[in-house]
Amino acid sequence: MKIGKIIIASILFLGTTNLAISQVDLGVKASVLFSNVSVDGINTSFVEKSSQEGFDIALYGAIPVTEQISFQPSISYNQKGFEVGQGVDINIFNIDLPIGVSAVTEITYVQIPLLGRYELTGEKGGVYFLAGPSVAHATKGNLKTKIDSIIDFNLTNTDLDLNNDDYNRFEFAAKLGTGAFLNVGSAKLFAEVDYHHGFTDLLADPILDVRLKNRAIGVGAGLQFRF
Repeated sequence: MKIGKIIIASILFLGTTNLAISQVDLGVKASVLFSNVSVDGINTSFVEKSSQEGFDIALYGAIPVTEQISFQPSISYNQKGFEVGQGVDINIFNIDLPIGVSAVTEITYVQIPLLGRYELTGEKGGVYFLAGPSVAHATKGNLKTKIDSIIDFNLTNTDLDLNNDDYNRFEFAAKLGTGAFLNVGSAKLFAEVDYHHGFTDLLADPILDVRLKNRAIGVGAGLQFRF
């Protein structure tokens, strides 16, 4: 229910601003996310982590404030994740074969970044820079355990109960990004790189004293249209 209200409010917001401002741009972007977590607490030395690939699909509006500055609210659906585990290397015929058990966490979010956009334009295209806060709500979580060797073997696949008090479904974060675009008629074809820095704890376990925060780098492309 909360997710539905967020989506409806965001669509209405983008729609009303489109009616209020004659030259608003609407864009769509798809990205690959390389995500991980920062680890805080006493037991950080016991956690070996590695990044995971996820995705981000976003719809946004660019509302001009000045000739070069715009306000860019958006709504996106994305998946962030990370892998933790303890590996043990063995040597067979002078070849290192890593063997160990690891856990892969994948969490999907509905996210609403509220970004400022600074754009430098030319006749054929230009570059732009993005910065601002972001709020998100986790919709689903999944935990997979596997044995890491020459061939990975999945052991378990478990849905996470995000309503558990140890998990925080709400996330407040900051986003920074930059991109370049080409003018194609009234549209812009662009490529973008952005960085996601979470400030709220995804997991806060008082017993183990481990606190996790999301980090992610996105690499994507999209189209932006003027209406």
